[in-house]
Amino acid sequence: MPAASQAPPARLPDTEANIRALQQELGKTANRAKALLDQSPLAIVIFDETGRALETNRRWRELWRAGERQIVGQYNILADAQFQEAGIHTFFAKAVKGANVLLPDMEYDPAPAGLGGGKRWVRSHLFPIVQDDGVQIVLAQQDISSCIQCEERYNIVVDNANEAIMVVQDGLLKFFNQKALDIAGYSHKEDFHNKPFIEFVPPDHQQMIMDRHLRRQRGEAVPNFYQVKVIHKKGHIIWLQLNAVRIDWEGRPASLVFLYDITDHKRAEEELLQYKNRLEEMVRERTCELERALQEVKTLRGLIPVCARCKSIRDDKGYWKRMEDYLRSHSEADITHGLCPDCAKKLYPDLFTSQESHEEFDRLARQDPQDDTGS
Repeated sequence: MPAASQAPPARLPDTEANIRALQQELGKTANRAKALLDQSPLAIVIFDETGRALETNRRWRELWRAGERQIVGQYNILADAQFQEAGIHTFFAKAVKGANVLLPDMEYDPAPAGLGGGKRWVRSHLFPIVQDDGVQIVLAQQDISSCIQCEERYNIVVDNANEAIMVVQDGLLKFFNQKALDIAGYSHKEDFHNKPFIEFVPPDHQQMIMDRHLRRQRGEAVPNFYQVKVIHKKGHIIWLQLNAVRIDWEGRPASLVFLYDITDHKRAEEELLQYKNRLEEMVRERTCELERALQEVKTLRGLIPVCARCKSIRDDKGYWKRMEDYLRSHSEADITHGLCPDCAKKLYPDLFTSQESHEEFDRLARQDPQDDTGS
């Protein structure tokens, strides 16, 4: 029996050609990925699980003035002392486990790591790329030096303002400058941050201030400029001039509040008011005294009817009175009697027989009736 014939072996695909084609596609993909990586505005470096640099993009090399050969295989982020101080081991381990991690903003000096570009403030993110053969960690950095400089200038302006500046949201102190702490007598920001502002207001002002704050948050029209009382850290009351406006803070309504210490002005105002009240009281007392004095003062005014012969005077009731009696009743004058020289000569001619008598009488006539000296 003849042996059965065998079929020829199946023709295998051209393996080498397929590999070459696959390599070409992978090369194109890698080139596209490399191009995208270099076009990113973020500075990017890729690490293996041990923290060793595998690849960088153009922005990262420009930022730190470093070449590819200087970094790849040479730089290890876990050995960088500045990143170690920032807690890189903890953050890196989280990223290896699949977490996206935001590192604290830091001022990085590249010189100790052999890099260039000078000190810069950077914001860094870590996130993983999971592959079949393991995990790679991407470090994406953003240069925020200009933002930090703007923030520093802003803080200089705000913290040196003569007014206290606060942001109040949901009744809590979300932001405040150094002047706010100084006015209230506090030295630590922890004493204010996220504290209910109503805690610093005396009970008799709490309802008014809270009502206006809540209405302002709702967009209602409320007074923006008024005076408030605040409790100082030492327990005494201080007066502040308040100016508040509604703003958006982190996407939600809040009150931007400006406060100016008017305690000394208020104290001077109260002292002036007390002085004014005292002066008014003194004026009232003096006025009463003058009115009483005026009632007691008796004056002579107008035409006075006098008898042409006896010199009696007719009063306003029609009665004739001696001149002495009339003057006493209508003035504060006291009446005394004497003789004028002419009448004395007529009544007592014998007393004026010599020149010496005339001179002596004239001297006595000129003498003050109240003065008895020389009598």
